[in-house]
Formats: sequence, structure tokens, C-alpha cells
Amino acid sequence: MTRSLTFFIGIFIGLVAQFTHAADLFPKGTSRSFQRLDTLEDGATIGGYAIYQGGRAWKTLDVQDRANNMNIRIGTAQFVSPVENNFFAEMHVVASLTGAEETGYFSTDVCSPAKEHLFVSKKMNGLMDNCLTIDPYGANIGGRDIAILIVNIRNSQSSWRLYDTTLLLNLAYLGYPNTTAADWSVAAVSKDANKGKLVEKVGSWAKQLQDGVNTAIGYRKPQDAFASVPPISSLMVLDEAALKAQAFNALPLGPKKGSSYVFCESSKTMVLEGSQGCPDQL
Repeated sequence: MTRSLTFFIGIFIGLVAQFTHAADLFPKGTSRSFQRLDTLEDGATIGGYAIYQGGRAWKTLDVQDRANNMNIRIGTAQFVSPVENNFFAEMHVVASLTGAEETGYFSTDVCSPAKEHLFVSKKMNGLMDNCLTIDPYGANIGGRDIAILIVNIRNSQSSWRLYDTTLLLNLAYLGYPNTTAADWSVAAVSKDANKGKLVEKVGSWAKQLQDGVNTAIGYRKPQDAFASVPPISSLMVLDEAALKAQAFNALPLGPKKGSSYVFCESSKTMVLEGSQGCPDQL
């Protein structure tokens, strides 16, 4: 399904402030103050865990914290990384901020074979999760339908540790400017060798990111967890200067009141920002 989506980027990007010092997004378990489209600084962390930035500048869309029914605080953060003022990538990061008195796990079988994915990498079984999935998604930005790949990595381990990261990548910048989400179904990709090669390329890169997340969630919270993960630009077929001139890149992304949609990780759907359409599954 294709839904209308507004990312609130445009001419205001050049006017927003950058956080002064690299710091955690959730000092003492609560979200720090920010202004929409603040720049995420290098070295920022979430609950002390390193954040993969992939060699790109990220603008802050949202930072929130809440307590679940076990009184474990969960932090969520959303960022966007445009090319000029046009949508290229969005990132969502979810992490546990404080533990509970007893040992437990946020286990869920994201890699279950019951759901078909373009790409799956499952590296852990039982109570702990270490799952990577890649799926297509259709979004409408500025009145124009575009195809997106959703790369999701979920890692949960003992002591209620959770690290879930999702990247939404515009397929136009990966070499396919004129396709729809339907063109990237499992059946469609199986019949197109070139699309299959791209999925494998993104999957190979994402598996390295998956290993980085598994390192990042460690008890010692190593800040160099993503040092060996290639930059996101390694997936792009042209440099950004060349892409700026392409017709598909002329997407007006200014804010449109009342029609801002965000990606809901738990339901894997787009929901109206601020609505109650994103169920709590943590």
C-alpha cells in the first residue's frame, strides 16, 4: 500500500542549529531537548549505545522516551538524511535505556518464515534476537510515488537489552528511479537478475551493519562498534552532485499540515504522526 508521506525538510534545513556537544540522546533515561531538524552530531549515543551514521549528516525528526509495562525505559529516535532538499534516507533507532530488577528478554521472531522478505539474515535463536530483514515499501512524497527499501535489524539480549535500527532508502539513488514497490516484490525480483543483484548488494552491506549492532549492544557499549561498516554512499550508483540534476530528484518536500506520516516499526506501516495507530509491542 502507498501512503502519503511528508518528511518536513526543505529550505529550513540550512537554518537549523546543530547540537553543541556529542552526548547521549537520553541523559538519565529521558529525552534531551531538541529542535526539529537539529543536526545529529558525530558520536551521539542512544542509552550509551553507539549510533551508526554511515558517513552522512542526519536531521532530527523526533526523540522520545517512555516506560513499558515492566517499567523499562525505551528510547526512540527518528532522523532523515536528504540529498540537497530531497528524500534519500530515513533512520529509526529504538533502544532500552534502563533495565529491570529481574533478568528478561525482548524476544520476538522477526525472522519468522511465516512472513516473506526480500532478504533475511538470522544469526541467533531462542530467547535472543539478531535478525535482519529487507522489504520494499511504497511512499508518496510531494505527490509522487517512490519505491523504498526498508532495512530492519532487531537485536535483543539478556537483561532486557534491546537495539532496533531501521533504515529507509530511496531506490532512485540506488539506481532505480522509475520503479514502484510492486516492482520489488519477492516474485518480481526473482524474475529480474539485476534487481536480485542489488538486493544481494544491499543485503551484504546490511549484514555488516547487523554485526555492528550486535557489537554495539554489548555490556561495554563499545563506541567503535560500527567502525568497519561501509558508508551508506557505497550503495549509491552515482555521486550526489550527478543525482541532483536528475528529474526524479525534483521532489517538493515542504511541510503539509495534517499529512505527515511516520514509519511504525512495530506494525511495519506508515501512520499519521501523533496518531494512536502504532501499537506498543515492546
